[in-house]
Amino acid sequence: MSEDNEMLQEQQDIKSLRKAAEAGKQAQNELAEMKRELLFAKAGIDTGSKIGKLLFKTWDGEDLDSLKTEAADLGIGGAEAPRNTGVEAEERGQQDFRQTFAKGNVGAPSELPERDPFDEAYDLFHDARQKGTTLDDAGLAAIDRVLVAAASGDKRAIFDPNEWANQARSIGHRFDR
Repeated sequence: MSEDNEMLQEQQDIKSLRKAAEAGKQAQNELAEMKRELLFAKAGIDTGSKIGKLLFKTWDGEDLDSLKTEAADLGIGGAEAPRNTGVEAEERGQQDFRQTFAKGNVGAPSELPERDPFDEAYDLFHDARQKGTTLDDAGLAAIDRVLVAAASGDKRAIFDPNEWANQARSIGHRFDR
């Protein structure tokens, strides 16, 4: 009877070892996947884009420089440098706006630019996305364009609920239903 207990104990030990081995394999696979994602992030490759996803699935290797070279050959690695300078310029503009706003100078109405700020923001967003900028960065740059126009006194970028309600009444729409 003790042999049966020993055999049963060995079987349970083997099952627990198999489970532990499977958990170890899964952890190793997850670690390898996270290392790969980190490598792509360091290379500045957006794995959310179609070409970034394809490169992520097909590229074999662990060298950052060779990954950057491969990405540049595909035309997705070179967009990072201009994007950073653009973002830095946008950040400087936002910082200037905040400092001016903090001093109480919201900005005097200036001569209106030829184009509507929303059209400029739309074009800026799509141009940035085509150059490989992330969705968030492109969206923030577009919103910044509208906010800068509003801070400069461009009435087209300033929301006035009273004016909107008057226009809605004159057109015949009711928004309070």
